[in-house]
Amino acid sequence: MLAAPVAGSVPPAGAPADADADEFRRILASLDGMPVVVNYWASWCAPCRSEMPILVAAAVELEGSVAFLGVASEDRREDADEFIREFAVPYPNLLDADGSIGALVDLVGLPATLIVGRDGRLVARHDGVLTEDRLEELLAAVS
Repeated sequence: MLAAPVAGSVPPAGAPADADADEFRRILASLDGMPVVVNYWASWCAPCRSEMPILVAAAVELEGSVAFLGVASEDRREDADEFIREFAVPYPNLLDADGSIGALVDLVGLPATLIVGRDGRLVARHDGVLTEDRLEELLAAVS
C-alpha cells in the first residue's frame, strides 16, 4: 500500500512542492476513493518531454474522475518549474529532492508511471515512455 492512513493536503498545480516519502503517502491518502496516475519525470529527460502532452491531455479529459500527480525526480527546482510552465501541466507536482519518493517505488529510471487504485494500492506500473494507448490500458485496471 502506497498511501498512509493519515491524509495530507494535495498541493496546488504550478511550481513543484517539496515532498518526501511520508508527505507523498499523505497526499495519496487524501485522494482516497479516486484512482491516481503518478508520473515520475525530469526536465532533462527527453522521453519525459515526449510523453508529457499525453499526460496533460488525459488529466484535462479525466478531471474529476482520475487524479494526476507528478514527481520531479533528480531535477533542480528551477528546471522543474520551467518544465511545468512549458507544458502547462494542470495537476500538482512534487519535487523529490532527497529521492525518497522514488525509493518508495523502486524507481530505476525515467519516465515511470504508476496507477494507484481507489484504496491506495499500486494497481499497475509502466516504466519508459507512455503512449496514449498504454495509458488507456493502465487506467482500465481501475475502471
